[in-house]
Amino acid sequence: MNACDGRPARHAALLLVAAAFLTASGALPAGAAHMEYVTALGARHAHPALNRPQPLPMTVEFGHDDTRLVLSRADGTVEAWNLATRRIDRTYDTNGLIAYACHADALLIQTQDDAIQLVGLADDARVTTAAGTYLGAIAEDCSTVVMQPAEGAAEMWDLGTLLPGRTVGAPRSSGSGIALSPDGRYIATAHSHDDHDHDGEEHAHHYVIDIWDIERDALHVRIDPGAHDVPLGTWHVIFSPDGARIAADTREDGKSGFRVWDAATGDELIRREDSPSYWTRALAWSADGRYIASGDERGDIALWDANSVDELDRIHGHQVVQSLAFSDDGERIAVGLWDSSVELWDVAERAAEDDIYRATARGDVGAVRHMLDVDPASAGARSDGRPTPLLYAALSLDVEMVSLLLEHGATLGDDPLPLSMAMTHPWRRGAYDVAHLLAEAGAVADFHAALQLGLEERVAQILRDDPSQVHRTDWGLAPVDLVAEVGNVTVGKMLIQAGATVNVFAAASFGLIDRVRAFVEVDASLVNASRPEGGYTPLHCAAETGHAEVARYLLANGADIHARNYWGFRPLHLATLSARGGPSGPGHVEIAAMLLERGADPHALDDYDRTPLTFVETSGNQELKDLFISHTQHH
Repeated sequence: MNACDGRPARHAALLLVAAAFLTASGALPAGAAHMEYVTALGARHAHPALNRPQPLPMTVEFGHDDTRLVLSRADGTVEAWNLATRRIDRTYDTNGLIAYACHADALLIQTQDDAIQLVGLADDARVTTAAGTYLGAIAEDCSTVVMQPAEGAAEMWDLGTLLPGRTVGAPRSSGSGIALSPDGRYIATAHSHDDHDHDGEEHAHHYVIDIWDIERDALHVRIDPGAHDVPLGTWHVIFSPDGARIAADTREDGKSGFRVWDAATGDELIRREDSPSYWTRALAWSADGRYIASGDERGDIALWDANSVDELDRIHGHQVVQSLAFSDDGERIAVGLWDSSVELWDVAERAAEDDIYRATARGDVGAVRHMLDVDPASAGARSDGRPTPLLYAALSLDVEMVSLLLEHGATLGDDPLPLSMAMTHPWRRGAYDVAHLLAEAGAVADFHAALQLGLEERVAQILRDDPSQVHRTDWGLAPVDLVAEVGNVTVGKMLIQAGATVNVFAAASFGLIDRVRAFVEVDASLVNASRPEGGYTPLHCAAETGHAEVARYLLANGADIHARNYWGFRPLHLATLSARGGPSGPGHVEIAAMLLERGADPHALDDYDRTPLTFVETSGNQELKDLFISHTQHH
């Protein structure tokens, strides 16, 4: 929006082409560079509730003189920050930011009544036009903007008057992937392209990027990965500052990253797809063309040489990265995080010096121990709003690191973030061990964490202080549903007594066989009903929490052993995943055996390209391993 692995042989030729192209283009080498933390803007939130729009920073963009930062949040709020004072100058309640014209210092927004409006940030002057829902991108000279309506052809608008001009036939982006070349001649859109095999069967997941010539109103070049189920530009498509190259986020074989193509020919130049994160959500190109920055769902922020795609630096962060942008001078990066804050990082052209944050994030216990021996106070380091090392260790679920930091005096105070971050992925090994370490050290548990950890006294206290908490929603789930996911019957009964409503999914998770039976006897279709949040069936719920009696009843009444939830988990995935050690019931292995006997596939892939066997191999559960070994020998 802002104008301002394992295939060396396969890609060797591409790298040679890239080297020749970059030498001919005269691009400067990036050399040694790293990122240095500066500050954070805005408050950090542990668990934004999904019963109201989240304040996630969906986009961040610098003004052309780098004194302003504009960010748009998922709840429609647009904020203009003064970077000198680190305060918000202006706030707008909108239905979304379409684009920020940095050189004109103006916002193109969709108002709450869906009118399209251009707002000057300097004087709040406004130009308003007809209503509509659009994706948009602005030319570098701020003269025109491409507007893609929800339906119909893209339109070229005059930015000063907001008058639509000619229409062009560029396909509509199916995600966030739309870009306008710096010279305003080409539109790039990423979308799903329908095609059929020789039997006429449609492939629903064939993704391409079309570069559209605006003057000719014709396809200039199509970028096709040559394979199905390889998403391109789900989050970002960006032109290089000179318009010669185009980059987009992508994912293949369970790993994410980005690729770079020649914008004139569509030839792939270079790629990096070695992040184990499911999505690379954020991508930006520095104005001088030297750097590409990326951010992913693990919280990693990476700085790349845009010519060679050598990794120059990587920060293992504490939160999902949703958005990022370079300043106009290329010396600073703004990073929008899922905790609702925006971090600022300087790009320094020298080798990085190690510090306790980097050592903690990469899990180097020896280095951290040495740093603590030299400077014991560093255990509680907090640099200008930056989270403490303990928070990074908690999110990494590094039990040894958390123990080390606590032993050396790291304190928690009234900060709920470390405990909340440990419980962000409660199914991962180490989550409960880290959370209990923090709780024993006096960590304040918010309601979300208290429910998941089964802290009965804390849950009771919160309900006494505010009985309405029983009806709140976190991450799309009511408290009783959160507790149901870990199968804590005692806390579940506390919530039921406080007025929580139990459905068939919660009943299956709690192992309440009589309630499950009652639901099914009234409506047999509930056996294979899908929970709106997450797509779980009752069998998923029973498998996740290990209630074998419930699973047996559901199977006897026609439960689908192949049902997939929103992440592609089948019941067998959850039976093996939950057997890794969380506070769940004892029946996971028994349920896994039932499912295997009925034909569940131990090699079935989830959306992260993992199988039930993936979890068995890392489970540390010998009974589970023996079950799968025996099954393999007899099938």
